[in-house]
Amino acid sequence: MNATPEPPRPPSGPGRPIDSEPPTNGMAIASLACGIFGWVFFVGGILAIVMGVVARRQIRESPEPQGGAGLALAGIILGVVTAAISATTIYFVYMA
Repeated sequence: MNATPEPPRPPSGPGRPIDSEPPTNGMAIASLACGIFGWVFFVGGILAIVMGVVARRQIRESPEPQGGAGLALAGIILGVVTAAISATTIYFVYMA
C-alpha cells in the first residue's frame, strides 16, 4: 500500500495557530475604499478620514492583535487628498 502522510491538523480549542496573521480591521478596509473612491463624492474623503482615525484607534486599543494600521493610514492620506481636490474643484466651479 502506498499511503501518503496526512498533513498536520490545526490545533483544536480557542485561539488561532501561531503562524497565522491577525485579522484585518474592517473599518480600515472601508477607510481605504472610501479614500480610493472619494473623488466621486466629496463625502467619501471625509468618511475615509473619520473611519481611518477610528480604525487606527481600534487597532491600537484592541486586546487582541489586529492588522490594518497601514490600510487605515493609507485611507486617511487618500481621504485628505480627495477631500482637498473635491473642495478645490467645488470652489472653482461654483465660485469662479
